[in-house]
Amino acid sequence: MLPLLFLVPVFTSVVFGVVFVVLGDARPRTKWLVLGVFLLAAYLQFFSRFPLTGMLVQVGLALTLLLWRRFDSSG
Repeated sequence: MLPLLFLVPVFTSVVFGVVFVVLGDARPRTKWLVLGVFLLAAYLQFFSRFPLTGMLVQVGLALTLLLWRRFDSSG
């Protein structure tokens, strides 16, 4: 059960990342930056010696994209 919880931030940031790229009004440079942060976090989480750091970056990315979506739809 615990390894499945490790995948929740990845799934969440993928979903919000796709929404950001498809529906976002941001510049292409910002979209590439979000993709780069996601790939870096995925590498840290699954392929390095620092999985907790990668998971925390994934959580931060998911929360940032969630807040972006929330503030973008309210204004």
